[in-house]
Amino acid sequence: MGQQTKIHTSLVSAWQDTVNNNAVWDNAWDFTEHAIFNQSDLNLTYAVNPSDRATLRIGQVVFTGTGTVPTSDAERDGIEILIASHSGFGRDHMIFHGKGTYSKVKYDTTKVIASFDVDQDISLDSTDNIYITVRCEGSSALTADKGRITVQQS
Repeated sequence: MGQQTKIHTSLVSAWQDTVNNNAVWDNAWDFTEHAIFNQSDLNLTYAVNPSDRATLRIGQVVFTGTGTVPTSDAERDGIEILIASHSGFGRDHMIFHGKGTYSKVKYDTTKVIASFDVDQDISLDSTDNIYITVRCEGSSALTADKGRITVQQS
């Protein structure tokens, strides 16, 4: 019998901003404002030996927090995500760049949602974590204080 696919969901392990425990994202890339998903918190089914690499697929990434609502559909659909295996977001560590969807309206009076369907295979060293930053479009902004990633491993 072959290996089975296992799906795991993890919340943000840490924020780079450990004082406010959040990330403030607007219409400029800010690599110092990012979420960190520790590989150990992903509860991978098949453990990674120090000399091996973990292969998995990132499914969806969602962030919530306070923010401004986009003024147009172009702003709503223009939100971007960068995923890297290192906090410096350098070219050698880049995993994914793509677009997502941002809330059209607020919920609970002040909260907004940014959602990204990544659907990307990645390979991580045993010491790598997943680092994510976001760039909003136009006048929209998000102060994310919660995040979730869904990964699958076969």
